[in-house]
Amino acid sequence: MLHSQRATIWYLECQDLYKHEKPYMITFDVSHLGIRKTNHAYSDREVSIIDVRKHDVQPSLDRHGFTFCEAQTKLTSSEFDVDEIVRAKYYPEILDIMRRIFPDAVNFHIFAHLVGIHALDIFLNNIS
Repeated sequence: MLHSQRATIWYLECQDLYKHEKPYMITFDVSHLGIRKTNHAYSDREVSIIDVRKHDVQPSLDRHGFTFCEAQTKLTSSEFDVDEIVRAKYYPEILDIMRRIFPDAVNFHIFAHLVGIHALDIFLNNIS
């Protein structure tokens, strides 16, 4: 039996507002504009977390919506904080990996990334 850990996870609530307005979160200061940084509303749930790396059956994109692969990068930890370096060096590495994993795919597009910002801090600052 796999070892699991209980944890509280925050989920984006399904709001009637989202039928007319897409959920959004602005990650920079907009206080001078007098607008809200987010329209997100969250609820917490306790869940079991299992380390799937030790599981016999690995997740697949078709069944689970994600998959894992092992890959190396040439970037150093500090380079991940520099937007231009991430775009110039890391994006091509990721696209090469995607092409190997999904050889029949026609197109790949990296939508966005955050650098130099701790995602947990962003989340915690915007749930209130």
